Amino acid sequence: MAQDHFEELRRFLLDCEERAKDGHLALGDAIDGMGPSAFPFLCIIQSIPFVQPISLGPLATAGGLGFAALGWQMMKGADRPWIPRRLHDHEISARAWRLILETSLRVVSLLRRISRPRLPQLVHSPKARSFGGFLVAFSGLLMAIPFMGLPLNNTLPALVILLVSIGELEEDGLMVILALFVLALTLAYFGLIFYVIFVLGGNAMDYLNGLWKALPGFGG
Repeated sequence: MAQDHFEELRRFLLDCEERAKDGHLALGDAIDGMGPSAFPFLCIIQSIPFVQPISLGPLATAGGLGFAALGWQMMKGADRPWIPRRLHDHEISARAWRLILETSLRVVSLLRRISRPRLPQLVHSPKARSFGGFLVAFSGLLMAIPFMGLPLNNTLPALVILLVSIGELEEDGLMVILALFVLALTLAYFGLIFYVIFVLGGNAMDYLNGLWKALPGFGG
């Protein structure tokens, strides 16, 4: 998203806070007003809590499925995110909107320091946006894998989602390239974990079973 679009988003959030003062601004109305910008904006805000090394367990699974749903909608070329009716109609207070506004502007302003419009061909076209949606959806599914207590199991997929979303929001194709690099690292890490669990783990069990049977009185 270019500079003028960022200012447009900032003004929109300020307007949401003002409209919520009478207590009648629903979450869905605000998301609908953002249009396509809502996809990267929501992904950035939601991915921040997961970009830390501690496994969040079931929260990561639920969050990953949510990202997968958003990514699928992006792949299909949706104009704005679809959310369940109950969430769509949920009204948020002006105080809550003020907190959302302050947090959102702080996060986006920080991200703008490391991003600028580059390699627009990687983010502008419908195919590029669809590919970005695929990266979000696939990373969400990786995050949803229930690796309880495994370090970085939600960090790496969330970082992919964050980079893709920055690229979409700031029209920065370099962020998409970095996201692909992190995704490759994520697949290598998860592949290593699967190898340790299912290959080395199975061999270790066979070895322990052999030792158990070799003990006096326990052999076959």
